[in-house]
Amino acid sequence: MNRLMNMGISIHAFKTALLSVVFLGVFLDILPISASASTIYGVDDKQAVYSIDSDTSVATEIYAGQNKGSYTIAHCPDGMLYFTDIFAGANPINLYRFNPATPATPPVSLGTLPEMTRAACHPTTGMLYFMRGSPNDIYQVVPGPSSFTMTQTTLTLPATTPPGIGGGDIAFHPNGTLYLLDTVGNYAPPTRLWIINLSTNQIENVGAVTGLPGISLVHGFAFDTSGNIRIAFDSNDPVRVLYTMPIGGGAVTPIASGNPLGVYMKDLASHVAPPAQTLITLVKASSVFSDPVNGTTTPKRISGAVITYSIVTTNSGQGSVDNNEIILTDPIPADTDFIVNDFEGAGSGPIAFINGSPSSGLTYTLSNATFFSDTACTNAIPLGIPDINGVNATIRCIRVNPQGVFVADDATPPSPNFTISFRARIR
Repeated sequence: MNRLMNMGISIHAFKTALLSVVFLGVFLDILPISASASTIYGVDDKQAVYSIDSDTSVATEIYAGQNKGSYTIAHCPDGMLYFTDIFAGANPINLYRFNPATPATPPVSLGTLPEMTRAACHPTTGMLYFMRGSPNDIYQVVPGPSSFTMTQTTLTLPATTPPGIGGGDIAFHPNGTLYLLDTVGNYAPPTRLWIINLSTNQIENVGAVTGLPGISLVHGFAFDTSGNIRIAFDSNDPVRVLYTMPIGGGAVTPIASGNPLGVYMKDLASHVAPPAQTLITLVKASSVFSDPVNGTTTPKRISGAVITYSIVTTNSGQGSVDNNEIILTDPIPADTDFIVNDFEGAGSGPIAFINGSPSSGLTYTLSNATFFSDTACTNAIPLGIPDINGVNATIRCIRVNPQGVFVADDATPPSPNFTISFRARIR
């Protein structure tokens, strides 16, 4: 949970939310939103690159290749694909960058590196990770416009049944966890799923893998948009399709039939974009509603004056806020008392809720408000009965929890919004 403090302002939001704030003393709590879609890519033994429908296994060639072959391909958050050559005698092993959005433009070599057989790109940082045939080391690569930097980290393997040498692949789950699909023996079909813990540099056993056809080797391993595993074999697969399996290991099953891939994939790559984010803006304003001398005609901020506070909350991001999970909390200013009389018509309660245009998609009734006797909003109390001035001086904080999903912006101004209003009396 992120927390922003500024002039007594506190905002609470999960890290998938962005917030822009122009207000005084208002708290906002929101919960996460949903993840957006990804594309799976594959590379074959000619270094041709394919886009692959992760639900049907249908592959479409987008780059014809350099007839060099490759065991690695990775898709990064900037949209770029990165892949390497297969070792070929004295020929150098190049790291290439390729933009699938402009497939007619050839890949750019960023320099040479040792032969790699596994690759993945972190879904938010854009850091490239490579492994060689041995599972003992992992290489972190930071690509630049025309070159790259690389560091090598030694991994701690399990004491029993460690990963073997040979095929397999690595892939990032959308949540940033790096998985390894590999065998417990050398140069054999994968039989186990692992996690590479990048905080501890340890390889952790997840579960066994069963149901792989024949002696097929796997170099293709990726995740689909929902975080489900996708697997492709680089040889000996009679149906040439994508396979899936549970995230905790288990049986591998095909997701289609009839040779939709058309070729054997030497590697797969997927990138799940960061979740479509909310961009919440809160603007709190106040105006004098009345005073005991002037009434409602050019009233002044004097003792006994009634102040109207309004909080406009806008979502200008392309992510929605989860159902019933937006909460605004506002302490009552120290020199004022909360007015508990109806804000509008009889029975409306002391808080007004108005949907903007376009609507926020939220609804509100008095039952969605909570009142507190402390400015920290921890000791809930009843609304109570107004005194002669229409206030309940024991209420020192209010919390409003509108119901429903705060809808996403459609990128066409204005953005969805709503306004909360209430009144307080200056002492």
